[in-house]
Amino acid sequence: MIRPPLFGPGTIRAIILTILIAVAALVPRPGRAADLDGAAAAALAIRDTRSGAVLGSGFLWGDDGLAVTAADVVGGRIWVIVVGPDGAPRRAEVIARDAARGVALIDLGAPSGTGLGAARPAGLGAAVYVLGLDGSGAIDVSRGIVSGALRQAEPRLPLWMLPHDARTGASAVGAALVDDAGALLGMATATPGLALSAADVARLAIEMQAGTLRPVPDLGAALRTVDATIAEALGVPPGGILIDSVAAGSRAARAGLRPGDVLIAADGVALAVLGDLAWRIDGRVGDALALTLRRGAVELTVTLDLRPVGALLARAVAATPKAVSPVAAYTFASLGVSFDDEGRVTAIYPTSPAAFAGLQVGDRIVALNGAETDRSALEALRITGPVLLLVAYRGTTRHVLIDPWAPVAPVQADGSFALDRAVRVF
Repeated sequence: MIRPPLFGPGTIRAIILTILIAVAALVPRPGRAADLDGAAAAALAIRDTRSGAVLGSGFLWGDDGLAVTAADVVGGRIWVIVVGPDGAPRRAEVIARDAARGVALIDLGAPSGTGLGAARPAGLGAAVYVLGLDGSGAIDVSRGIVSGALRQAEPRLPLWMLPHDARTGASAVGAALVDDAGALLGMATATPGLALSAADVARLAIEMQAGTLRPVPDLGAALRTVDATIAEALGVPPGGILIDSVAAGSRAARAGLRPGDVLIAADGVALAVLGDLAWRIDGRVGDALALTLRRGAVELTVTLDLRPVGALLARAVAATPKAVSPVAAYTFASLGVSFDDEGRVTAIYPTSPAAFAGLQVGDRIVALNGAETDRSALEALRITGPVLLLVAYRGTTRHVLIDPWAPVAPVQADGSFALDRAVRVF
């Protein structure tokens, strides 16, 4: 039986947010900066190790030599140059990153000062400051106000974003957003006017440091909310999630989901809007989720397998928090690619780095890094850097360069749905 929510979606989100912020505020932190000058001492500039170009900003987190920045800032890099307000550059290691959620952790190698503490929630119109640094370590402060209520900006991601109107240029991405007292309100993102909430920064940093943060799973389905218009057309009550398309071989396909199905509950809790599914996936117990759906006049329950497929997130591999390390090597299997005896691609995950590179079902691998290859060699390969494939398809050949560490563009729905903002690919 589906359990109807005790409160409306907005009330539930408000309660969750209040709890997250309260927990973040209770997490032991070194002394919180008492003012903007103190907070500025925690600001960092992130530079490329080769060119020295400014990539963005970051800030100290905790008292054990860790820093937080945006995943967009570091991209696929393992090493970066970090510059503090003193102007002294140091080589630092990117020890964990989550490209989907947009957060990365950097190990500075030694304690480097006092990290920022989380602030209480800021009301509409409250003053905020983005504390970035330029490449020389000079502070770059931008003032603004909170311009809206916390919201889930991307339905696929269970994250709270704080709207603000402070200026955030490219060098300020990853910078701390603080209040008048110098306490952390969020982290500036690559999306102007949106900061990842301090509660989520705290939660993600702690789980990434401990190696317990689970990847955002790729479901392989394009989804939309059943709003009043769609509900009227379907002859059903508003609410729930309509499946537009399902990718062959995806998690959604293996669970038995079909285009036209309407998801109405996850683990027995009703799904009202598209973003609800992300929260149910993130808060699941174990690696499976029971989805209740409506298919025509029939109500069914299927099991969605959410076990990790491939190490698509840099995660901790040792027991101690300081031993977090990025992914060192992949295989084609971990990238979601399988072959037949002739070296022809028989299946590929639609959100795999190999798919983003242009590899597709039906491609036959002729050569690997300039040398002839076969199925056994492909399946045994440990990918430790970019690989160049010569592929044949329907009488023509082309090269495909696969770099699992390269940043990729956000997933978009294909075909006629490419411009439909109501559709999201999960």
